Amino acid sequence: MILSPVPSLSVPPAVLVHGIDGLRAALAAAASLGRPLTVVSFPGAAGSAGASWFHALVRAGSAEHPEVPLTAVLDCGEQPGHALAALRVGVGHLLLADSVPAWPRVQAIAEAAGATLYGSAGPVFDPRFFRDPIRECREWLAVNP
Repeated sequence: MILSPVPSLSVPPAVLVHGIDGLRAALAAAASLGRPLTVVSFPGAAGSAGASWFHALVRAGSAEHPEVPLTAVLDCGEQPGHALAALRVGVGHLLLADSVPAWPRVQAIAEAAGATLYGSAGPVFDPRFFRDPIRECREWLAVNP
């Protein structure tokens, strides 16, 4: 089967999360603004922390802030196998470098599974080193729809 090239999507403006504290800060900021939120895991998280970790992290954060529509994107780096494993766990939004030769095939599998595969990241904000990450996230989210 030959797959025709599918243009890749870019992750919309997102907050970078390294763990539950960063996710909580981003969710609290989005809740205070009454807006949806997109977060992306740290680079290559699918291979180091794993898809199950990310899936559990997102479920925990969503349980704390069910009022915030959350799109959580797991970064799979350049590893299509990590993206496929994430699909099996139930992760619905994945970032896989669109330069990976298997990208069209993974995209077709993701689409068949009802998931979204992104080929590149858009603007990303990392609140990790700020004293008040909620305030910084709120300020960044206010100008990055």
